[in-house]
Amino acid sequence: MSPAATIYFLDVGQGSSQVIHFEDGSLVILDCGRSGFPLRRLLKKITFDRINALILSHLHNDHCGGAHTILDHYLDKIDRIFIALDREPEKMLSNSLIERLETLTTDTTAENRPFDVDFLVRSGSHQGRLHPPKATASRAVLSVLYPLALQAVRAQGQTDPNQGSGILSLECGNKRVLFPGDAGKMAFEALKLNQSGKRLECELIATPHHGGKLEKDETGSTGYTNVYEWLYNEILEVKKAVFSVGTGNNYAHPRPDHMAAVRRNSIDVVCTQMTPQCYSDPKEIGKALLMPILNPSACTSARTAKGCAGTIVAKVFESHIEIERFDIHQRLIDNLQKTQTTLCRRPFALTKTAAATF
Repeated sequence: MSPAATIYFLDVGQGSSQVIHFEDGSLVILDCGRSGFPLRRLLKKITFDRINALILSHLHNDHCGGAHTILDHYLDKIDRIFIALDREPEKMLSNSLIERLETLTTDTTAENRPFDVDFLVRSGSHQGRLHPPKATASRAVLSVLYPLALQAVRAQGQTDPNQGSGILSLECGNKRVLFPGDAGKMAFEALKLNQSGKRLECELIATPHHGGKLEKDETGSTGYTNVYEWLYNEILEVKKAVFSVGTGNNYAHPRPDHMAAVRRNSIDVVCTQMTPQCYSDPKEIGKALLMPILNPSACTSARTAKGCAGTIVAKVFESHIEIERFDIHQRLIDNLQKTQTTLCRRPFALTKTAAATF
């Protein structure tokens, strides 16, 4: 049986971008990375007629900057664009992408409008369904779990736009893939309320904030060492995690404390790139280039990339999820472990001083 959906976790360097290719050929893009060029390379390689939805989890440039490239090349193929209410209206309206979308949708008549623009909120009788837009017999359904309409209004008043980042869920049978964008602690607390206080079970997650700093204040909640321990014990129940990271980032992604919290919960890890944090000897990073990857050109997606695992592909079925290249990636980590102390195998006991050295 063919997968109900195929998810591409793109290697976009510092940033995030995923593409969901449904079994009927429909296509949904979740974020575009900073430049959009790795995303465009993928779109040239897969067969689709329409971009049924372009979804921007929030308006930080490493998630939405590449949308300009997609508009440049695929304007006539986009049906709908969803944008998050992640900041005050005047700040949204001054964003270059929002200005462009406003021009495209208001300077034309309704029948000639290139696409519809809507807000990324969970509302209405459709229970947050984003794709397919109507109740059909589709085996996989993409929905927004956070924010509810009033939660989006509250998030707009926060100084941190990440609190308004949309949290999306792809469900197929009893399997769920979670796309939390750059959601912060306030967003996850609201998500738990939306789920009647229960932990959300996920087979696979695109780790929030690319495996980076979830919150400025990382002290977490009562009973937990830090905010990451709180997230994976109190809010989410996860089996596999994808870290979308770039070797050229200035944010120490992936963070050792985030990675440690994931591993402490027996969550399998796979990364889109090998970063300096993965190695006790950074000179060894170049050896990662020997690893077969889906898209060799992806290794140059970040200007300073030294080596990477490349775009990760997840095939979603009702009963399981297959991750291509995962075994090869794991063997690479196993081999490196003979001479290196890789991040996803390091001891759990990380002091603040040790964590700060990465």
